[in-house]
Amino acid sequence: MEVLIHKHNQHAIILEIRGELDMYNSSKLKTTVKSLWKKGRTPLIFDLKDLFFIDSSGIGVLIYFYMQMNDKKQPFYLVNLRSTVQKVIQLTGIEDLLPIEHTIDNALSLITG
Repeated sequence: MEVLIHKHNQHAIILEIRGELDMYNSSKLKTTVKSLWKKGRTPLIFDLKDLFFIDSSGIGVLIYFYMQMNDKKQPFYLVNLRSTVQKVIQLTGIEDLLPIEHTIDNALSLITG
């Protein structure tokens, strides 16, 4: 898994997740995001266009991020889901829990109003 971090002005941090998000590397993503939180909470957008595989550990870490951001009243969005990732999210029954948008621009417009 590779994580690329992009800042969009002062409105959000976009994390581009590439490869696989599974039990072998979900802790790496958690560590990366926690280090960003030490600099202050800001809306997060997870761009998953290059995420090809996700397992229950990956789903768990996405739920963790959502819950943490929700507790702090900070926006959190998943965008650009591949059909394979979308299917796993649907099969786990959490598509109504996790905020999913089609594009980064859609998520940014919700954040900036």
